[in-house]
Amino acid sequence: MIEEALTDPRRFRAESGPYAQRCQALLTTNYAALQAVLEHFDSGTAQLASDASTAATVVTHGEPHAGNILDPGGRTLLVDWDTVALAPPERDLWLATDAPEDLSRYAELTGHHPDPALLAYYELRWALDDMAAALDVFGDRHPDTADTRQAWDGLVDAVTALTSGAAGVGR
Repeated sequence: MIEEALTDPRRFRAESGPYAQRCQALLTTNYAALQAVLEHFDSGTAQLASDASTAATVVTHGEPHAGNILDPGGRTLLVDWDTVALAPPERDLWLATDAPEDLSRYAELTGHHPDPALLAYYELRWALDDMAAALDVFGDRHPDTADTRQAWDGLVDAVTALTSGAAGVGR
């Protein structure tokens, strides 16, 4: 979806909705940087695939953020398991913490030392997923609602993070 939008940002026509032309301008302005990010991600994906036979995998949640944690009656529950997968632990760890002491404690408890390159890869993947979801909204007809304003803000944040290197690029 992202590559398609970068290749032809004209698909975001004014008649699609109030954010379409803003989306087109955002993509056009950041074209080179976003292309570089996609190439970086593709090389990371290729590396991950080549290491797959030797990489440790565990059951991962995919979205272990505060919105998916409930605490009824003092019991902590992780909910919303629709993105569960077998993957390296870094798939969840990058979102759970970036504190070196937490990652050291994780290594102490599990024997697995989190790979900084994999943590950055999964952070980058998250930002790209956010971007793709927003592009999907703005590529179709859309009104100006609280939801589309939130999607626009999310898209701008994702593009800013991706093009500034704050989303796992170059770490």
